[in-house]
Amino acid sequence: MNECITLHNTKPWVKNFEEVLVRPLQAAIDRGSVNPDWLGEEVTVEGNTWYRPTEEFWTVHCNAAHYPQGEGCSAATHTAFLTPTGADAEFEYCNMMKDGTAIIQTAKEFEEECGWWRKNFDLIETMSHSHSHEKEYYTHNKSYTMLCKNHNIVIAILIAYVVFDLSSVAVMNRGLNKEQRRNLMAEFKIRDFIVPLLVGILAGWVVWWWLDRS
Repeated sequence: MNECITLHNTKPWVKNFEEVLVRPLQAAIDRGSVNPDWLGEEVTVEGNTWYRPTEEFWTVHCNAAHYPQGEGCSAATHTAFLTPTGADAEFEYCNMMKDGTAIIQTAKEFEEECGWWRKNFDLIETMSHSHSHEKEYYTHNKSYTMLCKNHNIVIAILIAYVVFDLSSVAVMNRGLNKEQRRNLMAEFKIRDFIVPLLVGILAGWVVWWWLDRS
């Protein structure tokens, strides 16, 4: 459905296209078949009042004239509802061009639209879905890569901290005789190693949290 609305707002089959404008027919207004929510901003072109279609308009249009779910295209339905002489006439429908010209659409233009649609919509939808999956895959793998990278940084910090802690003990032992080393180890408590290790883990977690936020 989103692809259908996007295509109507860009119309790649119409050269120098700017936007779509619509205006309700008085007969349709009188019989109450025009929903005011379908009409957006009012635009004056060559002295005539037109309206920019709202998303509600496009949703109804895509469901009716591009059934199913915006994938098909019925020139007959376009003509029936969007031309003054159509069987269920509700609107006049025009392409506003980049040079300011308003070209009111007829059965001929709707046939051209549906011809393009039949040739190209499946390809566009497939490319759109593929792009969506690629974006999802890329986002997932980017997050995973960053997570692994952050893990590696934290592990490197912890290893460096432990090595530094053990190196400090080795430096303290350097130059001591056996008796002095025994006395030093007798005074050594397990907390003297655990506390610095916990500090290192906390520091690593803080770094990981900061990197994960950035």
